[in-house]
Amino acid sequence: VPAPGNPFPGSSVWATGLWNTFGMDFDLETGYLFATENGPTCDDEINLIIPGQNYGWNGNISCDDPPGIRQAAGLPPLISWTPTISPTSLIIYHGDAFPEWQGDLFFCTFNNIKMYRVILNEQRTRFASDPMEVPVPNRDVSCSIEIAQSPEGYIYYSTVAGIYRLVPATPATDEGG
Repeated sequence: VPAPGNPFPGSSVWATGLWNTFGMDFDLETGYLFATENGPTCDDEINLIIPGQNYGWNGNISCDDPPGIRQAAGLPPLISWTPTISPTSLIIYHGDAFPEWQGDLFFCTFNNIKMYRVILNEQRTRFASDPMEVPVPNRDVSCSIEIAQSPEGYIYYSTVAGIYRLVPATPATDEGG
């Protein structure tokens, strides 16, 4: 049954023109929905999903078409990558473990196996920074598939080999030695 207030009456469709979405998360502060999107061999994206909007993919678009034609059919993404990086999961961080990251968007990439952080603008509708790589303790097991926030505010991320946890560094104590 379609949700009340759905943008297409009598339909469960919320937005159109998306291609191969791997991850979505709601911003708890605004209720906005953000999603990753993987293009065929071009135009990997992160989108702010607005109810009833078209994001451009219609099956007749080719990566050989100029970027202006590929993206003219729908609402522009917050960011796009060609060649592709395969953004997978994403979160809007709202935990207490990393207070300096409150409200930032984090995402993982499958092709280059990295975790990125982006600062959102004051309205929380655009990027206020370029993606910044988040250093993880072991570069061989960086984020490639999933990212999630625990109730304690820690960031969990995964690769094909395992699940890992990012916690704040413990400040060194000065005990005279």
